[in-house]
Amino acid sequence: MFEKQNDVDYFINKNAKEFLREQFNIWLYQYVFSGESGWTEKRIKQLQILKDIAFKIIDFISQFEDELVKIWNKPKFVLNSNYVITLDRIAEKNIDIIEKILEHEGFEDQVKE
Repeated sequence: MFEKQNDVDYFINKNAKEFLREQFNIWLYQYVFSGESGWTEKRIKQLQILKDIAFKIIDFISQFEDELVKIWNKPKFVLNSNYVITLDRIAEKNIDIIEKILEHEGFEDQVKE
């Protein structure tokens, strides 16, 4: 029986820092031009402080994401490789190959599988 393990999908962004900064800037642009706020000097300074803090958090998060990208892109090494070839795909001129396959020590186990 199959049981669902996670309710959340994950993705790794190859350039998380730029992506998150872009998303913050989009949010800030929409906030500024939505017309819902009065623009005092104090409010503008608050938004600048918010942006500075957000970018520091983004820098921190992007370091973690960059490590995930490195791990994800790390080459995987193959320890063993097996091939399955159906006998009807081997041409008749390769009878020697068929004989070698039939004489192989693991042939009977493969037939059972």
